[in-house]
Amino acid sequence: LIKIIIMIIMINFSDLVFTLSREGVEFFNKYSFNKKKCLFYNHPVHLDNIVKKSKKIENEILIWGLVSKYKAVEKFLNFLDEKSIIDDFRITIAGKILGDNLRKQIMNYKSQNIKVLDYFIDDNHLVNLHSQSKYVLFTYDKDSVLSSAALMNSLSKGAKIIGPDSGAFKDLAKEKLICTYNNFDELINILRSDKFVVDKNRLDNFLELNSWNNFAKNISLKIREIV
Repeated sequence: LIKIIIMIIMINFSDLVFTLSREGVEFFNKYSFNKKKCLFYNHPVHLDNIVKKSKKIENEILIWGLVSKYKAVEKFLNFLDEKSIIDDFRITIAGKILGDNLRKQIMNYKSQNIKVLDYFIDDNHLVNLHSQSKYVLFTYDKDSVLSSAALMNSLSKGAKIIGPDSGAFKDLAKEKLICTYNNFDELINILRSDKFVVDKNRLDNFLELNSWNNFAKNISLKIREIV
């Protein structure tokens, strides 16, 4: 509640508001007195990051980034365990786990099929993990995410991404660049159907349009209009 109140105060006392998801625009329109000062841009991306797939795919699922509670990694693993399908997928979880309790929960699932790399992943290692993985999965709680730098990092690498149907994930799904799910049952169906394909031309056009250079130019122009 306090976070929402702070957000409401900030958007109503700002000259301009930039949001990186369309759900951010919906939030703004609900609580702002001036509907015209909110602008949506996709989260900018780095170019020339496309990663070639390895001839040998080590992982069906890569989950990467700082692992905190809201990312719901332990909920996904628990779901697989309860459904007795936890051994059906080769999964690598790569990133520092925050909190001893969460670390213990995730480490309990460590096995021959589930690798847990509980440390910061450098860029070279991240490239290798992407090249060796079939899918990059984001298990975030739907109500906890609007935008994700990790999502755009994987997108710029040409990854086949699956994430929750909310925020920036929902925006990119409408662009037909990633696949989204509403619950874990739906996610398993997506993984098993193996029908999701990334259109390279569509991806290249999106990355070019939403480069950091173009993002900076667009933001600068809008700021100059009010200065």
